[in-house]
Amino acid sequence: CRLGGYMLVALDATETTTRPKRARKRKTRAETNSSSSSSSSSSVDSGISSTMQDSKATVTTAPPPLNYRDVGLCLERLGCSQVLRRGRLYRCGDIERQSWDALGRPLTIINLRNHDNDKFLEKHGVVYHKVGKAKEHDCFDVKDKHVRAWLAQVLSILGDSKTQYPVLVHCRSGKDRTGIVIACVLKILGVDDDVVKKEFLESKKANGTMLDAALGAMRKELQKTSGTKRGKKLHPFTSFFRNKVDADKIIARLGEQSR
Repeated sequence: CRLGGYMLVALDATETTTRPKRARKRKTRAETNSSSSSSSSSSVDSGISSTMQDSKATVTTAPPPLNYRDVGLCLERLGCSQVLRRGRLYRCGDIERQSWDALGRPLTIINLRNHDNDKFLEKHGVVYHKVGKAKEHDCFDVKDKHVRAWLAQVLSILGDSKTQYPVLVHCRSGKDRTGIVIACVLKILGVDDDVVKKEFLESKKANGTMLDAALGAMRKELQKTSGTKRGKKLHPFTSFFRNKVDADKIIARLGEQSR
């Protein structure tokens, strides 16, 4: 019995010594599983965090439109102040995906392109005018009656008493069609050719030679044109545009106080 008791004690001792090992093994497995679960959870969290960061990274503000600027402010920088109030006339290229604030909060947008894809700002009360030019006519050929009629249509909007300012004029790149329209506006305001050209060349890839040709043609035509209306001498550019543009009204509207 003693031997048996010893054996029993031995067996009990064996059991008591082996159980903690099993417990430790279980604990080790549990710790491993917990560590694995924690690692997996961490990687999931990391993945979610990374995805959220990637998602946040994709939400970026659109860059400003190509060749965007406040024409009045640009003239001030060129040393030609008190000709056009800042905040009255803006110019640029394509305005797709742009916010109203980024465009200077215009109340009138004149689109010189041949398709209409930018009326998303109507919710701000913006009034749109689409005045496309026929592709077969060079916008710088001011001697072409079709081009002159197109320019007159655009300019008449600026002089219209119903037009709300500020006004934004734009085309695809904001350098050619927009460039010649703004050049005509500046000439109506009495800006010298050299300043008109400097403003024009503020646009990337603008062709100064094309503008020189247009300004030269204007000078020649202006020397030949003169007219009166009800005994009053007409502004040279009113005559230039065959009375389809009231240059004096354009000057008055652009000179009004900004809102």
